[in-house]
Amino acid sequence: MDEFYDAVGALVMGSATYEWVLEHAKSWPYDLPCWVFTTRELPQPPGGEVRLTSDDLTVVRAEALEVADGKNVWLVGGGNLASNWADEGLIDEVVVTVVPVFIGEGLPFFAREVHGELRHVNTKTHGNGMVELTYRMPQ
Repeated sequence: MDEFYDAVGALVMGSATYEWVLEHAKSWPYDLPCWVFTTRELPQPPGGEVRLTSDDLTVVRAEALEVADGKNVWLVGGGNLASNWADEGLIDEVVVTVVPVFIGEGLPFFAREVHGELRHVNTKTHGNGMVELTYRMPQ
């Protein structure tokens, strides 16, 4: 995870993911600028830099890319948000890490069908049993 995170310069997430992190993390786990898409007032995490926004996706993506300064923008979560970004062609790569733990429940990565085929470009196996799969998004 450290290698992945070191290549990230900014984060974007939906409000449900943000609220889940606030509820489940002991402290704000990210030390990077973060945009949270929401139409509601949400609390700021202690020690975190979070920008609540309802701006256009392309505007936020441009801001995040600028702040990331050549590093990746990590779309942390939100199936609806990921689907909206995919619909607009704003995602170029999907990195899926398989963690060998049965959690019994979860949410889909995308909230609805994404058109086109993902193109597998890399598989990395980590010593802890995790497998990282990297795909290129259809453009």
